[in-house]
Amino acid sequence: FLLQSLTSVVTMVVNPVGFTTNLCFGTALFKASFFALHGPSAQTRSVLSVERLPYTMLTFSTLAAALYVALDNKRFGSLVFGWMHLAAFLVDVCSHVKGGAHVAKWVLSRYLALLRFILGRFGIRYETPGWIKAMTAPPPPPKQTTKSSG
Repeated sequence: FLLQSLTSVVTMVVNPVGFTTNLCFGTALFKASFFALHGPSAQTRSVLSVERLPYTMLTFSTLAAALYVALDNKRFGSLVFGWMHLAAFLVDVCSHVKGGAHVAKWVLSRYLALLRFILGRFGIRYETPGWIKAMTAPPPPPKQTTKSSG
């Protein structure tokens, strides 16, 4: 596994277009395996459920962007969007593990903060959508009742 991870890093730097294309292909196969295991209708309901929808949208939007720049043979775009897709895919994988949803929410909030920072360097202001804020926000404190003396 160590050799594979080291060669992946080298491949990412030397040939980001190939790395991004292979990553997108692997992600598509990963998603297709769940459709094969659970059946198309059950998996579609699962993917479009309220709990899974943010992860699904994040994974497929970064997949589309990464695949677009990779097929257009853009080296820098493949590197940037390949990393973004890799991060989104890892968040999605973490959300499948029991207890991993909390880890995925934390990773998602850090990922969006990094994205906001990078876009801010280019003068682009990025506001986090409300549904992501609601997903990553801590739960509201419980209401406390006061006893009145009487």
